[in-house]
Formats: sequence, C-alpha cells, structure tokens
Amino acid sequence: MTLARELFDQDQMMQLLGAELIGETDGCVTLQMRVTDRMVQKHGTCQGGALFALADAALGISANCAGQDAVSQHCAITYLRPARLGEVVVANVVLSSVAGRTAIYDVHLSTAAGGAVAAFRGVARTVPAA
Repeated sequence: MTLARELFDQDQMMQLLGAELIGETDGCVTLQMRVTDRMVQKHGTCQGGALFALADAALGISANCAGQDAVSQHCAITYLRPARLGEVVVANVVLSSVAGRTAIYDVHLSTAAGGAVAAFRGVARTVPAA
C-alpha cells in the first residue's frame, strides 16, 4: 500500500463524498468524485464546498507524501463553471514551488471529459512531528 493510498483511506470526508484515488505521480495525487443528488444546491449544480473539499484533500494528501507532516496554510479557489449532477470531477495536483517548509500546489478541477471546473491554489506548511 502506498502512502497516498493510506492517507486517502484515512480521510473520512473523502469516504463520505464517495471520492476515489485514481492516480499518483511524483508524490502528487489525482482524485475523482461523482456529483450526487446529496451534493447539489437549488440550481442543480454541485455545492462549492464539496468541490473545495475534494481539492483540499488532494492538496493535503500530496503535501503529506513529500516525506514530512504538512498542513494547509492558505487555500483559494476560483470556480470556472458549475459541475452538474452526475458529472465526475477530477482533481489533479501539481507541485508549483517549494521554499523551506512552504510548498505551493495547484489543483486543477475538471470533468472526466476534460472541461475545466475550478482552479485551486493551496499553500502547505510542514510541521514538526508530534
């Protein structure tokens, strides 16, 4: 079992949302989740918090695969288009830069068919082991 798989399996929010770990490259993961009727709001599109949670989990798993414990320090998301009921949203993480204990990750959210949904940037900070 890889560290990414172990971290993903321990993430109860991802289990609740029905997300899946579908890939790992150079310590950065790819997650996906299908938008269900329990995730949509009055417009019939995915609630932004569910998309943010998917991106934040992808950031957290990736940052913790770098060899030290890490936490999110700052995150921002820009929603580009709605994710609709039944669509599969894919969160693909890319490490952008590292300086000391701080790393910047970009998480690209898109549909399984390739349409951009949101751009998420997260700053992770390594922390001393407990």
